[in-house]
Amino acid sequence: MNLSPASSLIFGSTLSSGSSSSGTSSSGSSSSGSASSVSSISSVSSLASASSVSSSDVDDDSSMPSSSTMSSDSDDTMDRFMASQLSIDWTGDSNLDRDIPPQRKRSSNRFAFQFGDYLDCNYYRKFLCQDIRDVTYEKSQDRKSVFRSHFRVPLKTIDDLTEMHIRNGWVRYTGRVRTNFQLSIRTQLFIMCALEHMGNRKPHCQFETETNMSASSHLHFFNNFIVNMYSVRSEYVFYPRTMEELQVTVHDYESQHLPGAGGSIDVVHVKWSNCPAGDYNKCKVKNLFHPLPSNV
Repeated sequence: MNLSPASSLIFGSTLSSGSSSSGTSSSGSSSSGSASSVSSISSVSSLASASSVSSSDVDDDSSMPSSSTMSSDSDDTMDRFMASQLSIDWTGDSNLDRDIPPQRKRSSNRFAFQFGDYLDCNYYRKFLCQDIRDVTYEKSQDRKSVFRSHFRVPLKTIDDLTEMHIRNGWVRYTGRVRTNFQLSIRTQLFIMCALEHMGNRKPHCQFETETNMSASSHLHFFNNFIVNMYSVRSEYVFYPRTMEELQVTVHDYESQHLPGAGGSIDVVHVKWSNCPAGDYNKCKVKNLFHPLPSNV
């Protein structure tokens, strides 16, 4: 029979005391040996009766843990119960002694969350809706238009980028985007905000009021936009790979009165603050400072 640590200690001490007394009295009279045996039997019977009484009391008072309690906690509780019946000070550490705080009731949201309707946002009403889309196509060809000041490219380029994203599977349908029209408009808004972020350094958090979409959604799309566009860079940025492509490039430069040119390099003039005094007046640009050109 398996006993818990405290119970085995109690029963072991009782039986050992009986055996020791019987061993010392073996050379003596048989009455002392029988008395020690009777005392040990009575001790065991008293423990059994105490346990039987405690079990009936547990059913009434529910002081013992139920059958669903963990085995370690039940053994710990049994040891404490046996020690209390035998007037032994309990020094065990039980998990049941800890106070369990009551579960805090969660209060309702102060403001109800609502998904924004991007078909009712500012950018859609000003640039993309059906009533004004044709006007936006025409005005976006002007470099000084409001659309170009925001997004740097005409609306036709944004439509081409949108078609590329849908064709390559870079954007997907969601629970709130189920039609091709919704997917196209949502992608156009994301691309417009990504271009405005790069061109005007406008933070993502300010796009929430313009598109009714969260800043985290814009940030997630922007990161994917950079990776996806970099993956197809070789299709749009390259040197002439064949003689046919070179002839097309030369013809384009000839039409601009630059015969024999097969390409060009753009540079950015950066101010050279530590320019030597002897070279300061040799080369100046329109901003009247000595430049340090950098190829782009």
